[in-house]
Formats: sequence, C-alpha cells, structure tokens
Amino acid sequence: RKFREANRHLNIMLVASDDDGECLAETVDLTILRGDGDWPGYDAQLVFGETIFPVCSPDFLAANPDICDAEALPDAQLIEVSSSHTEWMNWRTWLTQIGVPTRRLERTMLFNTYPPSIHAAVDGVGVALGWGHLVDQLLEAGKLVRPLGGRHVRTEHGYYLLTPRNRPAFPGRQEVAEWLMNVSAGRTRYLDAKPQVRTE
Repeated sequence: RKFREANRHLNIMLVASDDDGECLAETVDLTILRGDGDWPGYDAQLVFGETIFPVCSPDFLAANPDICDAEALPDAQLIEVSSSHTEWMNWRTWLTQIGVPTRRLERTMLFNTYPPSIHAAVDGVGVALGWGHLVDQLLEAGKLVRPLGGRHVRTEHGYYLLTPRNRPAFPGRQEVAEWLMNVSAGRTRYLDAKPQVRTE
C-alpha cells in the first residue's frame, strides 16, 4: 500500500510462484528469490537473510504453554511445508540444528506452500516455522508470537533482488528496485552471518 501511495504513476504486475523458472521468465523485470546470491545473468542484491524460528498464535501458546520448551515441540501440532526445494528448512532439520531429537514428529499438518502455513498458525492450528522478515508484521501486530523467545536458526541463504543483465534498464524498474532496497535498509536486522543457533 505504501508503495502504491508513493508511486501511482507506475503500473505493476506481481507474480507469486514457487517455481524459480516462472520467476525468472523473460517477461519478469525484477525478481526476489531465495538462494545463495549466485544467479548467472543477474545482478543480485541481498534484501534480507534467512532466519527461522517457531511461531504460533497467542491463543495456541496459552493453551499449550509447554511449547516454550524446545524439547516439547516434537509432540506439538506442527505445521509443515512440503517444498520441492531440498534445501528448504523443515521441522526435522530445524530441530536437529538446535539439538532436539526428531525420532517422533507424528502430529504434523502439511501445506504445499508457505503462506497458508502461516495463516494456519495465525488461526491457532499449530506451530509453524516462521522466516524472519516474512512474519515480522504479524509478530508486531501480536497475531503471532515466538514461543522460544529469541532462539532461531540462521542459514547461509537469503532473499535477493535480481535484475537481469541482458535487458535494457528503464526508470520504472529502477524506481521499484530502489524502493525495495530502501525498505530493506530500514528493517531491523537478524545479524548472524553464518548457520548457527542463537539465543538473542
């Protein structure tokens, strides 16, 4: 909304897809993708890093206070995303990273994409893995909480703004890119530089 208010002269078509090929189609002028920053033929600017932590609704936490202990998470109603990206963080990987045994993960609800998994967490269905910056507004609004406080896992991946090198630049594309990077610069940073478990 803020972008539209400041840039009513620009007409923008947004494409949301889990298919990298669709996001990198020749008809797409700017792309935000998750990865390591290396896309041949594209200039990549880091928008934000990948910081991942459990999230749930305040009501779910009130009804399940034991999930403040990471050891209790495998027995909780976990919300999972089924991704074709093998490096995508799932509950088993996340719990392993923080040293919690994963021999049991039986109470898992599976979604095919990330947004409905977060909507399910907001609706009190269970505990989802939240990606820092993607869930910040929901946390600030009190719709989600972090039952483990500042505990999180940081990976080497991030979300990058990609600009194709083989297509002519034009003012509208530059305006959108600058606006996105200015928004990125104004966000609170999760500062870990390499994969690790951290308690803030």
